[in-house]
Amino acid sequence: MIDIFFFLFVILMLINNFFKNRSRLKEVTKWQLLGVSITYIVPVFIAFICIYFGINWLADFIANPIVKYIVQFIIVYFVLYATSTLMRKILYTITDGKMPRNI
Repeated sequence: MIDIFFFLFVILMLINNFFKNRSRLKEVTKWQLLGVSITYIVPVFIAFICIYFGINWLADFIANPIVKYIVQFIIVYFVLYATSTLMRKILYTITDGKMPRNI
């Protein structure tokens, strides 16, 4: 049940961000908007794959649960940092500096 609430929360946050950034979305062309959409989808998929499979693969080698959770946290942190940094740079390049204004 909590999964459904979390999924709905994520959808509502996406809708909220869409309406907050509506003026920015009007500044870009259709091709740039397609590139922005792909740029948001692909890093999320890559991060999911790296986190899910990477953590499960490394968890098999670590017996101590405390060390396992620390390693999992470090993997999640670095994967999210790397994908968000890459995503910001790609968005800045695609939209000619219009999208991520706080780069």
